[in-house]
Amino acid sequence: MVCSFSLLPSASVFSAGAGGGWSLAVGGLSLRVVVGAMVSFEMNDRKKIGLGLTGFGVLFSFLGIIMLFDKGFLAIGNILFVSGVLLTIGLKPTVQFFTKPKNHKGSISFGFGFFLVLIGWPGLGMMVESYGFIMLFSGFWPTAAVYLQKSPSFGWIFHHPFVTSLITRFRGRRVPV
Repeated sequence: MVCSFSLLPSASVFSAGAGGGWSLAVGGLSLRVVVGAMVSFEMNDRKKIGLGLTGFGVLFSFLGIIMLFDKGFLAIGNILFVSGVLLTIGLKPTVQFFTKPKNHKGSISFGFGFFLVLIGWPGLGMMVESYGFIMLFSGFWPTAAVYLQKSPSFGWIFHHPFVTSLITRFRGRRVPV
């Protein structure tokens, strides 16, 4: 795995990775990751803003829960989270994800919970929204667990026999993004 990262305000930089992978950074931040057979993930400004909005959405939702279901923080957190997901993966993939037939139950629950938080019923809204979130994103947990198992900081936890048995039980259900 080769990762090139540059932050140069007004310069152009060429960098080469293993296996002939090239990247160009012109006036800003460029990130290119090359793994195995030349699979790369380019991070543009829209995706960076989307990831930031998603992170702030999670932060505001967490603050809303800590402050005994404060509807203002929860509403802001929901709006930031949904807009961050939209900016990170794009409009068409977001609509396709939420309208898949197998995701209808989760999408309706998440949307109804979102509506309940916005109209002022944060406790019930967060319960319905949490159910929808679990239904929508449950397919991503095994993929996240494999990623965390390979990380240097959390990997030792995921090598415990009990956790490893849980991961191998759900490994067949991995969902590509």
